[in-house]
Amino acid sequence: MSPEVLAFEYAKKLFAENSSFWESEVVVSMGCGKIWYREHIAKEIDEIEAEYLRRQEASESKGYRREANKKLFEKYKYFMVLLFKHWVQNPENENQLFKFYKNLHALFCKVSRDHGLNPNDWKKLSSF
Repeated sequence: MSPEVLAFEYAKKLFAENSSFWESEVVVSMGCGKIWYREHIAKEIDEIEAEYLRRQEASESKGYRREANKKLFEKYKYFMVLLFKHWVQNPENENQLFKFYKNLHALFCKVSRDHGLNPNDWKKLSSF
């Protein structure tokens, strides 16, 4: 799952659950409440999906969704940072976060020698 899709799905979950995230001081002060999310990000995600399906029917969808998602993510990067900070700090995501950590560690070990790094420089944690 790409970081963009992770963020989009997490925002959708928080929206559906009426999470307190939307009422946090920093989110409110930046004007990124539920209504703003629904009228901007959620709307644009739906537009991307509709366009993707249209392109898929015309066999023109290759790479479209990923590129469109990346552009949307960048457009609202300030919001995505808030969202990822919340995701990382949410205890419900600990297993998924630790899985990400283990996969990143494994990748580091695979490529480290090719880049002149010692794979043992990163001491793997057994848990958070």
